[in-house]
Amino acid sequence: SGEGESLSLFTTEEADDIILSIGGIQNTCLPEVGRDIDLRGRKFFRCSLPRKSKFGRNVNCDITIDANGAKIVVTEKTDLVLVVDPSEIYVCKVMREDSNKCTVLAVIPLRIIIASATEGELFHIVCNAKEKTTGTQDEILKNGALSLRLERSDTCVATKECLDKHLLAYEKKIVMDMTDMLEKCSDNLESSQSKEMEDSWCDFQQA
Repeated sequence: SGEGESLSLFTTEEADDIILSIGGIQNTCLPEVGRDIDLRGRKFFRCSLPRKSKFGRNVNCDITIDANGAKIVVTEKTDLVLVVDPSEIYVCKVMREDSNKCTVLAVIPLRIIIASATEGELFHIVCNAKEKTTGTQDEILKNGALSLRLERSDTCVATKECLDKHLLAYEKKIVMDMTDMLEKCSDNLESSQSKEMEDSWCDFQQA
């Protein structure tokens, strides 16, 4: 090659949508903490932080929403919504000036959710605390646990049923993606073996 020219070698195949899905890797940008999202067309439930705990501790928290250190103070009186999307859930603050929009306070991928439970009006979600992802706020997600207070106990049950349904659909999608990937690998292997046999037969005929 000529002097000054660079040689680039690619030894791995670029990840497709199936591999990205199995690995839980987002190929689209999620709304960041502090950004506004539209509630129209989404499944959401109105909620708030739990009241003071039985130990009397204040559950208020400060959410940092940008690189400049701007914060949103969230108390038990703050109107929140829990948004359940196909791949993640959001804890958001309701915008008084526009009922169709809300401000993102935390983003939690479905893949890190371990379990959920209801306790009257309280809805508890347990996540993998070791899995750190962009948007999971330690102020709200304490030690991998998120607790929210719904309007009524039956609303709390409906919220859990909705999340469980999305989790099941997400798990099924991962299984289907893994099956598709294995079939793709099997097809590639069979094609490669067939090509090797054809090449060997051609070499035998030419001998």
